[in-house]
Amino acid sequence: MAGSIQRTIGWIANGGGSFTVGYAAAGDTNLDGIFDIQDVSNFVAAGQLNTASLSDWEQGDFNHDGLVDIIDVADMVSSELYGAGPYLPSAQAASFAATPQASGASANDLAFAALASETTVGTGRKKSVFAVI
Repeated sequence: MAGSIQRTIGWIANGGGSFTVGYAAAGDTNLDGIFDIQDVSNFVAAGQLNTASLSDWEQGDFNHDGLVDIIDVADMVSSELYGAGPYLPSAQAASFAATPQASGASANDLAFAALASETTVGTGRKKSVFAVI
């Protein structure tokens, strides 16, 4: 992960009032940790670009303003993650916390990596990168 590539929290409505929330990069519409053709297909199929209709992450609202517009497209393209494989932080990324310059990761990336891979739930199990609320 390059320190200059921004990450955020993406979310998908599951129906029934629940949401799947996850560490995400612009373009990853299905929150699977990979920006690929399936995500582009979801973006296009949603048909929300420049409609002025309220939209969510899964439909392409990558800057959380409620709309899908050219800014979201720019965020998606500028992520430079299409076809690059998994972008989610690994447990190894957290080990570079003492020397972030060695990993190329920013402090924020490392914090997300630590939360996603090293934090345990009260039962002693590791937390999932994704959480269902």
